[in-house]
Amino acid sequence: MYHNRYTQAVSKIKAPEGAVEKMLKTAESFEKKEKVIHMKKWIKGAVAASVAVAVTAGAIIGFNLFGGKANSFVMTVNAAEITKDNPVSVGLGEGGMSFAQKDDGMEYYIDLPLSVTGEHIKSVTYSVDKDAIAVHCRKDNNPVIDGDVVSESIDTLFDVTYIENDQKALDAAMENDHQSDFEKHAAEEILNRYEGKKYTSITLAYDNQNPDGCAIGIVGRRTNESVPDDESLEAKSKQLDSMIGNTLYCTVTFDDGTVQKQSIHIGATVTNFGTAHAESFNQLTEEEKALKDYTDVFVTYSITE
Repeated sequence: MYHNRYTQAVSKIKAPEGAVEKMLKTAESFEKKEKVIHMKKWIKGAVAASVAVAVTAGAIIGFNLFGGKANSFVMTVNAAEITKDNPVSVGLGEGGMSFAQKDDGMEYYIDLPLSVTGEHIKSVTYSVDKDAIAVHCRKDNNPVIDGDVVSESIDTLFDVTYIENDQKALDAAMENDHQSDFEKHAAEEILNRYEGKKYTSITLAYDNQNPDGCAIGIVGRRTNESVPDDESLEAKSKQLDSMIGNTLYCTVTFDDGTVQKQSIHIGATVTNFGTAHAESFNQLTEEEKALKDYTDVFVTYSITE
């Protein structure tokens, strides 16, 4: 199969001026006796110039002749891979929903426990179909390297996260109802280490996607809707799905400048805790495992393309 693809590529693609010389030098920089001879066996007697063109063609069609793999990535939710055939449901604090009633409607927040894994990845960009992506992080370890800001503050319900030492210091400074000026100053200093913004899109450094003390989620509001008479979980799921239903677009940029895209639908479904955490069930505590039959409405992530 590889032989046919390379043969077709070589027959159709003409290398730019100077490309052959450049690729020959590149080939010579590898282990000649192992790499180049191995390639000759694949291409069956091709001359060195043809090898160079084949490498050039391989780069164009997304293959690296030396590595043998195309650029690729895997999308995970709490370390569980999601595919078209394998949506992942999460809840109870790990990708769950939070709601607050407001005068102009219902405010909501959904955690985004997403990660991208792969090789030679430079950055990961997320954009949202509706509402906004909220990011609350410590300023000196913010994974957002670029983004389209819609608000310099987060004025909606949000699951704020602090690194452990900051949280302990903040709790100590806030535990007294009658705080001294020193305690107030200490708490303010800790809070000022963090920043929260809302974006329509964010670009994260690949090697710093989920730093400690950082929370990323989708926030938004919906106008008041009548509560259905049906109080079943299925009715609740349908209503929440209409409220939080969204599409998140993921664009992965590789070190060589190529990009790949994937769309993730976010919705709600009825399931139980054991199913929602099937991929990591053995890593749960005994208390969490005891909830395996607990059934409710959970957030669902699924690949759409």
